[in-house]
Amino acid sequence: MVHSKCLRKTNLDGVIVVAHYNKYAKILIEEMKYNLYFALSAEIGLLMKRKLLEYDINYEVAIPVPLHKFKENYRGFNQAELLSKAVSARVDNCIRRTKNTKSQVSLNREERIKNLKDVFELKHQINYKSVLLVDDVMTSGSTLEECAKVLKNAGVEKVYGLVFARGD
Repeated sequence: MVHSKCLRKTNLDGVIVVAHYNKYAKILIEEMKYNLYFALSAEIGLLMKRKLLEYDINYEVAIPVPLHKFKENYRGFNQAELLSKAVSARVDNCIRRTKNTKSQVSLNREERIKNLKDVFELKHQINYKSVLLVDDVMTSGSTLEECAKVLKNAGVEKVYGLVFARGD
């Protein structure tokens, strides 16, 4: 687990990472996201669930990192939601992305942080103490951090991240 103190962030209480974002992880993620190979989400989700079981983390619900509605409609699904459903029986899509931001892929750390500043909000009121925020890839951590900020501002005490791969 990447401990919260190592993240240089304040809203995440830790992030569990399954794999380094190498060429193999990249192929799996790209097949799932861009070539519509949905079955991979169940397999990747199973790996994430197994990794999660190695840690003593209690959470009430898994919350997928949202896509903007335009991107989700274009793609036809949110990969983080598919992964969340593979990891947890209880999933809440309580966060929405309010702006259709630039893709994070080509941005540096500072640009990623600026690109995602204040683009997430709650869809509805929540009353959770501990949640698991799920995404496919983490690079700078800015997406998870911004979502965690929204959750903490809503009163969530513990926000853990779970990602399949972490890049540099």
